[in-house]
Amino acid sequence: MPCAERLGVVGLSGGGPYALACAGSSALARRVAAVAVLGGVTPSVGPDAGTSGAIELARTFAPVLSALRRPLAAATAGMLLPILPLAHFAYRGFSGLMPEGDKRVFADPDIEAMFVDDILLVSRGRFQALIDDARVFGRDWGFRLADVNVPVRWWHGDADPIVTFEDAKIAASRLPDAELILMPEESHLGGFAAAGDVLSFLRSHLR
Repeated sequence: MPCAERLGVVGLSGGGPYALACAGSSALARRVAAVAVLGGVTPSVGPDAGTSGAIELARTFAPVLSALRRPLAAATAGMLLPILPLAHFAYRGFSGLMPEGDKRVFADPDIEAMFVDDILLVSRGRFQALIDDARVFGRDWGFRLADVNVPVRWWHGDADPIVTFEDAKIAASRLPDAELILMPEESHLGGFAAAGDVLSFLRSHLR
């Protein structure tokens, strides 16, 4: 099958580190033309660490998450599997607890469909991936931000309670070619509102 010679990579939230890794340390690096990060997680350990928000908890509890990854996944499955048939109502209840910016995102029926589908998918592995995702946030990324030698545009809300705007500013300052875009009053999922700008940015580097 034919493959693309040049790639634009997007990472939302916990996908941010993986998007940056594509340009910074992987076999794909020479093919990546640009990276877009939306409310991306920042490094919590190592020389690039600058985390102060909720992601800092991953660093604090990394040893516990690693030692108890399977029991924690089993406990999570025990809590969530019984409510999967009520996924719509659970989603509505969860969205009601989110910050105002994220409530606007969660009100979109397409976002609900995607979110519920993700939960159903991770439930097939009895939520082990959910625990492992949190666990890797407390580990070194395996590359330095200075290794990402392509244009990066980073959208981040100043009302993000999970990854603070200050942490995003620190991370962006360590990238060789990055532009940090403030999204006023947007929370952690505010990047969805910038979808058009994200695609325009990537398209401009793939011409």
